[in-house]
Amino acid sequence: MRHTNTTTDQTALDQTAPVQTTTVQTTTDQTGPVQTDTDQTGPVQTDDDQTDDDQTDDDQFNELLLQFDSFELRKFDSLFSEGGKFYAMAKIQPALTYKYAVGIASSVNDAIIDEHYTIEAIIEFVKNNLHQFVIDAFFEITNCSLEKSDSNTVNPRQSLQNQFAMIPSRIKAIACDCFGIEGTGKKSGINKLHWLITNGYCTQELGSKLDDKQVNKLYKMFAKN
Repeated sequence: MRHTNTTTDQTALDQTAPVQTTTVQTTTDQTGPVQTDTDQTGPVQTDDDQTDDDQTDDDQFNELLLQFDSFELRKFDSLFSEGGKFYAMAKIQPALTYKYAVGIASSVNDAIIDEHYTIEAIIEFVKNNLHQFVIDAFFEITNCSLEKSDSNTVNPRQSLQNQFAMIPSRIKAIACDCFGIEGTGKKSGINKLHWLITNGYCTQELGSKLDDKQVNKLYKMFAKN
């Protein structure tokens, strides 16, 4: 799967294209939406007068997750397992931590799409394009329920705020662990084998059999496209 920006096309709310349907069969106690045959020439709105502003955090959250392929998503989820970079935060407030991390991952993904392949360049890009989920997380800490952490049994709220504030290190963790950025500073760069796998040019099985010279050759061949 190639990395692409996920811009959702919104249908105009006042669209007046007629909807052609055939006979609709319903039952007396039916509580779900009425089903129609697929002979429809215009969109059917399922929510009354829904606007862009009505889109919930869950809707946005799911849209962001669609940016990542299965390989990246498995790597991303491992960050919340024991020993992972986000494990301590997730122990205090798992849902908010996941939302915070998805926001950072989305910004990192945008940076790579924009061809920033070093940790320095990615951090700089994210600093200027930080996803709203990350900002929201700081404010939501105030009102959400928290569990006491292993390292802070007195004030877990302060502990979570401190950890959320370490955004550069969180960017680095996600860039390296999920998107294959190797090294640090100016010597860092994209993992070419990871790039080939996540963009569909190579399988993990084949990748394990390639030497560095073969990986470099394949990368030069496909990265130009």
